[in-house]
This record gives sequence, structure tokens and C-alpha cells, in this order.
Amino acid sequence: MLIFVAFAILAILVQMELKAYLKVSVEEGHAHAHEHEEGEGEASPIHREDEGIKDHGEMPLGQNLLVNYGFEVATLMEIYAWEATGEDPGTSCRPDPEIKRSGFYSARAAADSRSRGVDVCWSHQLRITPSDHDVRLEGYVKTRDLKGSAFCRVVGSIGEGEDSILITWENKDIYSGTVDWSPFELKVYLPPETTTVKVMVGLYGEGQAWFDDLSLVAQEPDHNPAALDSNLLQNPSFAAGLEGWHFFSVTGAPKISWGVKPAGLDKGNVLWMRSEHSTLPENYSGFYQVRNNLQIPSGEVVFSGWIKTVGLEGEAWLNLNFYGRDMKVIVDSSQALSGNNGWQKIEVSYDIPENATSLWARVIFYGKGEVYFDDLDLRILPK
Repeated sequence: MLIFVAFAILAILVQMELKAYLKVSVEEGHAHAHEHEEGEGEASPIHREDEGIKDHGEMPLGQNLLVNYGFEVATLMEIYAWEATGEDPGTSCRPDPEIKRSGFYSARAAADSRSRGVDVCWSHQLRITPSDHDVRLEGYVKTRDLKGSAFCRVVGSIGEGEDSILITWENKDIYSGTVDWSPFELKVYLPPETTTVKVMVGLYGEGQAWFDDLSLVAQEPDHNPAALDSNLLQNPSFAAGLEGWHFFSVTGAPKISWGVKPAGLDKGNVLWMRSEHSTLPENYSGFYQVRNNLQIPSGEVVFSGWIKTVGLEGEAWLNLNFYGRDMKVIVDSSQALSGNNGWQKIEVSYDIPENATSLWARVIFYGKGEVYFDDLDLRILPK
């Protein structure tokens, strides 16, 4: 009991210290703005804490921008400045005082056989918005009996909530199975339009993952546009299992089985998915990859691959999503397979929309039955 009280008091003190630090940081930002105004005679913008710092001269490069990055300020159920997400039965996000890399707590995410395997994660919104900068997310993760993968993610958008516009989504699946504390790293460029940045760590599938000692720092941008006329997909033929591919399932879709097995066109691996339930077309599932920072003046995106279906009472197809400032475009392949089909090549193409910054390539199916995907290819053809 005394130990618990001591931890509770310490958590309160650390939380007070963090809030005081944030307040001082914001006040210092205001002071610098007034100094600029007096010294140069130009009006400087007033920065609210929830807006972040927009002036690149004020961006604290190399400084950890995460609040409560070691998860030390926590109760039995919640972690200060971090939000738990995961709607399925059998999923949970909790601070863990027993298993941690350092300090008093780690952030634990877990899912058991009752879940559908969708994302279970912790989310943190930055106080400072490092737009037009690279950001590097680092940390440590530990997994146990994880059938799926732990992941880290940085999401940039314009605005907040339901009216926000997605412009950057960088996801990296990092470890599966059982591993002791191991480092991870993710780097992404945030376009100038970015006003909101969220950092996410969690898992998909079944098992447990713990995260600790995170950092996210801003760096001067050093990014390259997407390469023309070359396959932009990582692990397009699943030779490395599901590396580079992330599972998703829309709300209302049933639990499905998925994996990789050696049954491909070239005797290599294929991605397979199976459902035991009949569903409506809007209850679909699949895997995706995202490519950001397109920066292509004009070009055509072509996404192709081979699909095979077995007793599929539904459909399987390929899909492209484009996101950017004031735009969202969703394009499905004109052909979708159902029933029993041998390997068939499917293709979807679309001219890159103006202002597009993020491109999603997705393999999708719905309905009862089994589907296979192999030899996928995503490329931008110049015009």
C-alpha cells in the first residue's frame, strides 16, 4: 500500500513538472515573438500551445517533442498525454508497472483470439507541429507471442477530428513473435501544410507488445520524391513474409484468417486471406502500403498484381487511394474476382491528382471464401 501511494505521489509531481515545462516553453515562445516585434518592427504571429510552432526559426531541432515519452506519468488505466485506441473485444491498452525498460511504466498493447486483429495502439498528438521538416521517431519495443506485428506510425493532417484532411501516413511494422527490448526507428517528411501530427505505437494481430523510452525529433528536411517507373512496393512478392504490409479491416467486418504460404506463381510465397462469414461489400478487409511525398508534376500511377479466388462468395480487387490538401480520391480496379478463379492479372491506374501527397495501395476482399495475392507492382509512369 505504501509503495502504491509513493508511486501515486511521484506521478502527480512529474505531471506538475511536465505541465510547468510546457507552460514555460510557450511563454518563452511568446517572449521571443515580442522581441522580434520590437526589434524589427514587424508583427509576429502569436502561438498558442495547441497550434504548435510554425516559424521554422523557432523549431527546436534535435529536441524530443513527445510529452511523457517514458510513460512515467500514469494511473492504473491511463497514461498522461497518450490516448488508447482499440474497439474490439479481447483488446486492451494499459500502462504496465511490471514490464518496462526503464522508469516506472511502459505502454502495453494486447489482443487475444476474440479480436479481429485490427490495430490496438497508443496515440499522442504533438504540441509542436514540425511542418516542412523531417521527423525521426525512435524507441524500444518488447513482444510476446505476437501473431501479426508491432508497429510505429506518424500521421500528418490538416485540421483535427472528423473534418481533418490526411496528407501523410508513414507506418512501419517492426517486430513479431517474441523479442526482448529492441530498438526501432521511423523517419518521415511532413509537408508545409501539416497542422496536426500524431504518433502511434501498437500492434495488429494477436499477442502482446510493450513500448518504452520514445523520442521524436525534428530535423532539416532531406527528402527525395518517389522514383519514376520502378516498383514502389516493399516486399511485393511476399518473399519476406508480410514485411512492409499492414492489415486493416473496416468497422463491421468479421474476423478473418490471413498469412503467407508457398503457393505463388513462381513457387514462392503468396498472401492469402479467408473468411467463414458472408458479408456485405462495405464489410471488407485487406492489407496496404503507403507512399508519401509524391512530388510528381504529372504522372500516372499503375497498380497491378495477380489474384486467385477459391469459393469466394464476394469479391477481391485492387485499390488506390490518394490524399492531399483539399482532396481525396479512391479508385478501384475495374475488374473484381469472385467464385473460383485461377491466377488472373488485375490492374488499376489513375493520373496523380493535383496536390496529392500520399498514395495508398490496397489489396481487398469481402465475403465468405478464400483469396490469394501475388507479384504486386506499384509504379509511377511519367507523362
